[in-house]
Amino acid sequence: MDEKKIAELLALFDECFPYLESGRGSIPHLAEHNVVHRCVIDGELAGAAIVGGGNIYFLAVAPQYRRRGIGAQLLAESEKTCADAGYDR
Repeated sequence: MDEKKIAELLALFDECFPYLESGRGSIPHLAEHNVVHRCVIDGELAGAAIVGGGNIYFLAVAPQYRRRGIGAQLLAESEKTCADAGYDR
């Protein structure tokens, strides 16, 4: 994943979880070694999920894009990724 996309993920993390500092540092590593689902609207990262090993490590939707079904869609894609990899729950 390129640096611009990682920077976008970090900005999304900061916007959605301003009170969490401990998890921020793991985002670049997780993004490099797992599947990243992104929702981009008008060139802006509206939401994202990081999935791997049967786990959803990160799922967030920017506040201005909430209540539009983006989180549900990211969750569904993440669950499908896990199922496709052989994880059933």
